[in-house]
Amino acid sequence: MSGVFHSPVCRYRLLMLQEALSERMPATVETPDVTAGVTEPDFVVIDVETACSRVSSICQIGIVGFRDGRVSFEFETLLDPRDHFSPFNTRIHGIAAEHVVGQPCFGDVHAIVDGHLAGRTTVAHSNFDKGALSAASRVHGRATVETTWLDSVRVAKRAWPELSSHRLNVLARHLGIQLKHHDALSDARAAGFVVVRAMEHTGIPLAGWLAAPTRRSAPPPPKPAPGGPLRGHRVTILGQPGTVRWRTALPPLAAA
Repeated sequence: MSGVFHSPVCRYRLLMLQEALSERMPATVETPDVTAGVTEPDFVVIDVETACSRVSSICQIGIVGFRDGRVSFEFETLLDPRDHFSPFNTRIHGIAAEHVVGQPCFGDVHAIVDGHLAGRTTVAHSNFDKGALSAASRVHGRATVETTWLDSVRVAKRAWPELSSHRLNVLARHLGIQLKHHDALSDARAAGFVVVRAMEHTGIPLAGWLAAPTRRSAPPPPKPAPGGPLRGHRVTILGQPGTVRWRTALPPLAAA
């Protein structure tokens, strides 16, 4: 596999990084503005693949911007995770050590990632990618990317509660979204379309998905019986109709 860029700016940045690595130049290569010429997206989506069980071992990253329900830009690259490759992980995504020879590490592309995500709404399918991004930033001595996160799993559960699973491949099949599962760019694109379809399906705009879900307040306790044998007691009815049981809140026994 190889990194594929769909933005001239992103392609230019990778060429600079590869040239710097091959010539053993300092890592502090001045980067162009990755957002130059890119229409401001409504939201961006990120997905990462990792080399092993350490979430910081990012070996592929994909970022997709969405505007008016359509893809506005895409960025993808393989990364040298500076870690070992687990056979288990390689079986999942197909990326092995030989595929990342000469590729930049996360620290090299942090500025690009930050440029695409910072100050925007960032979608990820579960909290895994958020944790991986934070861990990789810490390991490579980079600042945490400040962005507003939106979990597309939570969005899908609210939009299609009848589904038994809300995994990305299940959602893609249900919604007819093209997906090459465990490819970071394809996963990011699919997760973005899940959010787009959820907005169309429910009529809830992006701001509505970002708002904290409203919780129903607990009903007030029943008032004590005003008279009769249960006077002063509160009565709760449990069970289904036809199997009614009575339970009373009896006052505590007086001390002997």
